[in-house]
Amino acid sequence: TPVGGVNRIKLGVAGSGATLGDKRNLPQSAVNNISSYYSTNSLTWTATLSSGVYTGSINSAAFNAQYDGNSISYNASTVNLSYTGTGGTVQYWVYFDDPNHAGGTPALVATTTQSDCFASTGRVYLGSVSVLWPSGAGQNTGGYTLTGSKWSRTLMTAN
Repeated sequence: TPVGGVNRIKLGVAGSGATLGDKRNLPQSAVNNISSYYSTNSLTWTATLSSGVYTGSINSAAFNAQYDGNSISYNASTVNLSYTGTGGTVQYWVYFDDPNHAGGTPALVATTTQSDCFASTGRVYLGSVSVLWPSGAGQNTGGYTLTGSKWSRTLMTAN
């Protein structure tokens, strides 16, 4: 029996399958304001070519996510990259899954398919980075810094 009458569905039940009719059922912070705020966070990357083998990683610094009066702490995390080209730039979109808003250290994911970042309702999108894979032996580094939910590019450096 529906809660509250014939045409009412209780939306507070996790896993009920109930959905909102439209955004007017959401709090203002999710519709007209910034729905979440991240404390300063950064995504940094390394890309190395050594003895003909490419290795790399993308690192996320620890940060707090704040939304609707809640704060969730996320620990620093890393995802390892592989590359089979001959040098060049590859765009990676970075996210993790946290459907229960648990925080901690969820597994960081880097994908070359942007739409993967939005393919699940529990997905937390952190941003994208352009990784410059070296064409010769050496290492490249770079990244982005997030302050107040706005990404700003930091200078890419080649070592």
